[in-house]
Amino acid sequence: MYRKDFEIFDSPLTPDTGGQSIDVTAVTSADVIVTTTNGLVSDIIRAVTSGPVSHVMVSVGNGQVVEAVRDGVREISLRDALLDATLAVVFRRSGISTGGVDTVVANVRSVVGDTYNNWGVVQRLLTEHVGAIREVPIATDSFYCSQLVLTAFDSAGFPLLTSGDISAWPTNLVDVGDFGESLLEYVGHLIA
Repeated sequence: MYRKDFEIFDSPLTPDTGGQSIDVTAVTSADVIVTTTNGLVSDIIRAVTSGPVSHVMVSVGNGQVVEAVRDGVREISLRDALLDATLAVVFRRSGISTGGVDTVVANVRSVVGDTYNNWGVVQRLLTEHVGAIREVPIATDSFYCSQLVLTAFDSAGFPLLTSGDISAWPTNLVDVGDFGESLLEYVGHLIA
């Protein structure tokens, strides 16, 4: 379930709607994992973005992921990253080459230790909910979760969004109606 405008809706991201459950061993390098939790921050993100997911990370292989969280960009085991998750869905960029996978992994690993982009989140909220504000460049030395993932793929030459927007929300990465088949292909559910 997710909150939209503080009402509860059934999540369309379930194996019951045509998906499949998978194990963490099915996750490969450069896979994109979207998640949500029952926490307050996750509830707020889902309410603000009108979506079923609140976080996104990238697999870097060997059971590890890179993600941007309040403490900054970190590399952590996928199992540890999923400890509080109530939903975790894996997607794979269609048409990505082996070199592209390697570049995405190198891109996210190169910013491990960078800070969380709090100002970028505020900018995105203001732009979406208050209207157009003066265009301010997106920081490239700090990241929020979806900005990290979008930037890593975009810089590798395999953008995830046709619009080229690197400031989108986690929920913008997946089309929940058809499991994001345009640029991301559905792999399966780690947690449903």
